Amino acid sequence: MAFSGGTHRVLYYLESPESWFEDFGFGTLVNGRASISLDPDFASTVHTDQYHVFVTEYDNNSALYVTARSAIGFEVRAGAGAVDSSFSYRVVAKRKDIEGARLERIDLPAPPRRFGEGSEQD
Repeated sequence: MAFSGGTHRVLYYLESPESWFEDFGFGTLVNGRASISLDPDFASTVHTDQYHVFVTEYDNNSALYVTARSAIGFEVRAGAGAVDSSFSYRVVAKRKDIEGARLERIDLPAPPRRFGEGSEQD
């Protein structure tokens, strides 16, 4: 994929019904809050006006939730109050460079005939 400044990067993907990119990271709550910045390179490849954030808590059962999503990042808060704990997150957003209809139907070309198939020489 082409990046700003004329560089190119390799991106790996999971298959899904639409064209998405994802990024992962770790965070730490301090007094029940954490601010997470989207990686600028990742943000340059996706629509940042609407994206999904999935949070997995590692320490306490603090009822974590995501709030204040913006084009540059989001906040994670603990519903249990001023706790300190660690978590990981997964951000999933639609790609900027491809529209990609959901489960778009395609017609595959006919497989090539092998030498001698369908000929009168068989």
